[in-house]
Amino acid sequence: MIPAGFPDDVVARLLRRHVVTTSPRLEISSVVEVMRLGRLRALPVVDQAGMLRGSIAFVDCCDRIARVLKDDMSDRPLIDRLQAALAVPVEAVMTSADQIEEIEAELTEVVQRLGDARWGHLCVIHPTPAGPKLIGLLTESDLLRHLMLEGATSA
Repeated sequence: MIPAGFPDDVVARLLRRHVVTTSPRLEISSVVEVMRLGRLRALPVVDQAGMLRGSIAFVDCCDRIARVLKDDMSDRPLIDRLQAALAVPVEAVMTSADQIEEIEAELTEVVQRLGDARWGHLCVIHPTPAGPKLIGLLTESDLLRHLMLEGATSA
């Protein structure tokens, strides 16, 4: 339940502006390592101009690797097949990103959109003629932590 009188500027206040991103051309081996080390479930994919092109999730990388290994029935050694699977570029695995444009969005909308988001985060963008420019990230854990703290201080 959303506390009564909860401020509507939640996106602006909770927005992570320093976001780990990846390039569409990077190999998934590098992305998997970044996500593993950073304990991240997904990363926004941006081009050189900072335009949002999609999102890549750890589970998508694992699925792709498993599929390549299963489908590659050649006589090549397993390590060679694994290296080929890890060399796949991000753009071949990424999906469209769950996003929100309104940095001043109301909390009820943000909660709904995060509930619908595939990987527990929303990419906050600024629409431009060249495409959506990534300006930050809002995660389920950030929102939950904030709600818990707000509830504790208002009790």
